[in-house]
Amino acid sequence: MRQAVCFVAGALLVAGAARAEDAAPVPDFSQGATHVMPAAPANAAAPASAAPAAESAATSAPPRQSPEALACANVDGKASPEQRDAACSKLIDSHQWRGKDISWAYANRCSVRVRLKQIDRALADCSEAIDQDPDLASAYQLRAEIHRTRDERAKALEDYDKAVALGAKSAALFGGRGLVRLIEGDAAGALQDFDQEVAIAGGVAESWMDRGSAELGVGDDVKAEQDFAKAAELNPKDPQPWMNRGVAAIGQGDASRARAFFGEALKRDPHQTYAALWRFIAADGSADAAAELSAYAEKSNKDWPFAVTQLYLGRAEAAEAFGAAKTDDQQCEARFYVAHFQFMKGSAKDAALGLKRAVESCPKNFIEYFRAAADLKTLEAAK
Repeated sequence: MRQAVCFVAGALLVAGAARAEDAAPVPDFSQGATHVMPAAPANAAAPASAAPAAESAATSAPPRQSPEALACANVDGKASPEQRDAACSKLIDSHQWRGKDISWAYANRCSVRVRLKQIDRALADCSEAIDQDPDLASAYQLRAEIHRTRDERAKALEDYDKAVALGAKSAALFGGRGLVRLIEGDAAGALQDFDQEVAIAGGVAESWMDRGSAELGVGDDVKAEQDFAKAAELNPKDPQPWMNRGVAAIGQGDASRARAFFGEALKRDPHQTYAALWRFIAADGSADAAAELSAYAEKSNKDWPFAVTQLYLGRAEAAEAFGAAKTDDQQCEARFYVAHFQFMKGSAKDAALGLKRAVESCPKNFIEYFRAAADLKTLEAAK
């Protein structure tokens, strides 16, 4: 959310989005497609077979592969995105091939144009690749990633499903579809995808972060914490697994362990206001916790969620917290934190209303969403 876990907003749990936006969403098509070279005159710029892996393709490539075909497929891994774009374009613009014989070039150019941040042109190329070869799973996968980054979730799911139906299997594929399912509120479906992601990429911390977030979504805080612990083991410098472990410990009712985990997050990032805030929440606003949060706030910047720390310390009103929230994501967070503050002050009715609004407005892969949903369930059960 593939961002280690970078925040889309302060408390984003899932890594998929950031991973996909920071790099090409799927591997170069030179390492996965299996289209044969078309029959062509010896002097033609014939498309390259993309079947071999990059490190072996140069030695196994048919002699009739042109320099443009090799560069488009990037078989030696040395072509720049601009060189690949030009090479693929030369092949495509020659109009010598159709169908599977040219679909791979459109798919490669789609991938390159994602890297070049030419998203509309990339989308057109992926669609043309699919038109030329409706069985090209990698083109569906990349088009799904483009739709996902544009928040076109229904289109993304349709393309992910098609890629899977065609036999595609990769961590990026299952991680991307899982993220969309999670944001759509299908935590159980997301968990199935993240299980696949972990099975493929279990040595990558983000896969465990993804699965842990879905386990929070289905209410399994114990398994969620175990997965976040694995992510922390794989990426020990990242504060986010410790943040998420703290949230999972709160879900288990273990405030002491939660505070310790948030403390570990702060050790790794002393500027992590969310960790300081949640460490206060885990202590249920005790005097010692208030003194600790106050000391932290004194040296922190005044960006969001600074206003929330002031609310919890009794230095601001709820209206000020809402007023400081400038984006939709921050507004969702403000609803949760104000509601939790009201609950701490004994106003369960107001808290329930705020939690309900948070559940309705927060992205479904945010810490605040998971806790709002769980806390609202607890309040409703207590009526």
